Amino acid sequence: MIGENSSLADRLRQRDWVLKLTSKQKRREALVLQSWSLSSHFESLCSQFNLDDFNHGESPDFTLTGNGNRVAVEVTRIVSPKKAIYDEAGHDPPGGYISTLRCTKPTREFHRAIEAGEPPDSSMVRPHVEAVADLESDYYSLATERLNQKASSVAGYSNMYDRGVVLLCDEMSEFPAKIEQRLPQLRAIRGSIEFPSNCEVILVMHQTEKQSVVQEI
Repeated sequence: MIGENSSLADRLRQRDWVLKLTSKQKRREALVLQSWSLSSHFESLCSQFNLDDFNHGESPDFTLTGNGNRVAVEVTRIVSPKKAIYDEAGHDPPGGYISTLRCTKPTREFHRAIEAGEPPDSSMVRPHVEAVADLESDYYSLATERLNQKASSVAGYSNMYDRGVVLLCDEMSEFPAKIEQRLPQLRAIRGSIEFPSNCEVILVMHQTEKQSVVQEI
């Protein structure tokens, strides 16, 4: 138990438990959980199921518990290696973003960097410019892929939980207004994918430690 007399949201926002996580991926997932905990949606769910504790695992990523109730939480991210490289390049040149072409046989470290969504070793790649429209295409393709993966995962255990929540973390939209533009297409994608009836999908965009954008899709 972490801060037994505190609310679940307050305890989730503490940094200590996140820093103790040994996996970089799990720490990223924990930050998404913290961003969601800032929302009225999270407060409503805690009230509905009397949630007061949590733990982390592999599948689901997190479990929220209280009064005999259990809520499964899965976290997935919309982010691409191309976007990471675009950010690293300082969004230059305007109107395009930086991608990579492999010049030589990539090393194991190259693959690890790509899988981690980080800019790879520059000695192994040649940068080139692509249209911003391609970034938009990447966004929806990644969202579809991530949601399909999570729908399959949640279907395997949903009947053991009172509620399932998939947190879709948007790391490719620069501003909340961009999320608003993308929401109709995201909802269409979500509607085309079959999730268990007790599962909902929540879009999360982290802004600061005290502010996030949270949308049901």
